[in-house]
Amino acid sequence: MSLYLLSVHEGDRYLIPSEDVAEVTPYVIPRKIAATPEYVVGMIDYRGETLPLIDICFLLSGAPCKVVLCSRVLIGTIKSPEGKTVKVGWLFDGVTETVRIMEDQFKVPPLHLEQALYLGDVATDEKGIMQRIIVQNILPDDAYAILFSPLD
Repeated sequence: MSLYLLSVHEGDRYLIPSEDVAEVTPYVIPRKIAATPEYVVGMIDYRGETLPLIDICFLLSGAPCKVVLCSRVLIGTIKSPEGKTVKVGWLFDGVTETVRIMEDQFKVPPLHLEQALYLGDVATDEKGIMQRIIVQNILPDDAYAILFSPLD
């Protein structure tokens, strides 16, 4: 049985595997970065380290996260195409609880979208469908060149 953070965005429920998240923090006002894609909210300070803040809601639906009381910044790591591990902040709205789900409860969804490889398997409960987010696949390919300097 695995632990997931549950996020609700525009009525849809998403599951973020807890092993992909190092820390959950309240929303912090980011420093804006000019000329970045709309899904880049800005930069944040995380324990003395500057991290990009990525708007997951925008990537999921084309609409930015609503900054509300239950908005959270999830700190996690991903691998760059070169295999380098980098820290990022993910902005999610509606993160209010955790859920435990058995792996055999997940099913392959009936739709497979090449442009949305971050949408994983689905599970259901009494409230409906929840879709697992594959954090490693969520950034568009061009994001790595924008967000992570090759000099790092």
